[in-house]
Amino acid sequence: MMSFPSFVLSVLCSFFATGIYSQSLVQISGQFSDVKSEPVILGYYLGSKQYAKDTVQADAKGKFMFAYPELMEQGLYLLYFPNQDNKYVEFFVSDDQQFSVKGKLSDFVKTAVFNGSTDNTLFYSHMNKLETFRNKEEKWQAVKARHGVDGNIDSTKMADDAIQQNSDAYNVYKEEFFRKKPDSFLTKLMRFSERPVIPEVLSREEKYYYYKSHFFDGFDWSFTGVLRSPNYQSLLTEYIDNLTVQQ
Repeated sequence: MMSFPSFVLSVLCSFFATGIYSQSLVQISGQFSDVKSEPVILGYYLGSKQYAKDTVQADAKGKFMFAYPELMEQGLYLLYFPNQDNKYVEFFVSDDQQFSVKGKLSDFVKTAVFNGSTDNTLFYSHMNKLETFRNKEEKWQAVKARHGVDGNIDSTKMADDAIQQNSDAYNVYKEEFFRKKPDSFLTKLMRFSERPVIPEVLSREEKYYYYKSHFFDGFDWSFTGVLRSPNYQSLLTEYIDNLTVQQ
């Protein structure tokens, strides 16, 4: 039987722990079925680099939590597992900063289930859709490579047509996604990877100036979440390296 002082101490510890978490504006908890009693690092992007923010220890059931009294900067974050061959998974920190995630680290895209985060649920639904397009392209790229060696022109052309159709289907899906979810974190972030579509009727020189003059069209510069993602530096690097005179 627990003695009175120990019982009181246990209650007080529970009370204070509950108080700490109840005051936390940020509560990101997770449970991974193939993670056991090991460190979990919370990281974030800034430009093209990744930085560590904090580290906690997952328990024997793979459970862990990051909690903070103040809201985090929005952006693309990651959970890094140094004991698991340096595997990591990405997720959004957006308006929803109290959520949980369960899944299997070795197959996270297919198994991830988020509770309390609409943006991350949408993100991984999109990631699964991308896998479908990627698998189709890899299949036809393999066909093209095989028949290119054999010299089978008809089969190579069929593979090229299938690859183009897959690309067109993805573009249709993407535009439909943008139309249905214009205010989602994912849409705002993906738009920073969009580039101007150049009219084919223009000359080569006109295409260059058209591309440059329309390069920054359509971006939502009030969206600060892009700063903590690779998309922002990629955008600026392309413009500075490829579209400005180097001196």
